[in-house]
Amino acid sequence: MQFKLLLPFVLSVTFVGCAVTKTPEGRSIGMLSITSEPKHERYLNIDSSASKADKIQMYRDQLVGNYPKQDFTFIRTFPYRAYQSYDSLTPRPYMIHTIDGHRVKVAEFIMFGSKNVLLTELAQQDLKVPVGMHDLVIVNGFKSTSHYTEIKNVNFEKGKKYVIGVDYSKQTGTRLYIAEYEIDQRFQENEPEYIVIKKKIVEGIEQGNLKHVRIY
Repeated sequence: MQFKLLLPFVLSVTFVGCAVTKTPEGRSIGMLSITSEPKHERYLNIDSSASKADKIQMYRDQLVGNYPKQDFTFIRTFPYRAYQSYDSLTPRPYMIHTIDGHRVKVAEFIMFGSKNVLLTELAQQDLKVPVGMHDLVIVNGFKSTSHYTEIKNVNFEKGKKYVIGVDYSKQTGTRLYIAEYEIDQRFQENEPEYIVIKKKIVEGIEQGNLKHVRIY
């Protein structure tokens, strides 16, 4: 139980402190500010006592106000088995960090809170995204390391649902894709078999092509 409580804290501090910033191949090096971004830029503006259902709904709907005259579709993370545990070894799932510069916020973790919604849970929710062409930054990570992947000109179509996933090989490493999918209702939402990939609209995107951050 202690490990389950500690995981979100570990994830939340990956943006804090002094860090080296570079691509996986080391093409550039910089420093991340020692101070983290303000809470209001990272977390949803919702009372910590709100129910888990209310926090999830606010996460799903948060971009609607930024695109008042557009239709919306949905995107979620492929339910890899590695994300279905909640201990200190659970990776940070692939999630949208920004869309067209708009930050996608998450629910703040409250130590010992009974109504926390973990990143691993939010990743399996359908986030509403505007139809049309948009620029995304995807974030994922493990322990003190975070990868930021930029994907430009992603065309979301009305009436279709999308999933963020990865392909891996020794030759190319980890490459991100965004795909249209259907569901197989014989399985639970958190099982990989639930998602049936139909068409990849973007693929072969190098993980961490924007920056790679490690907190020492």
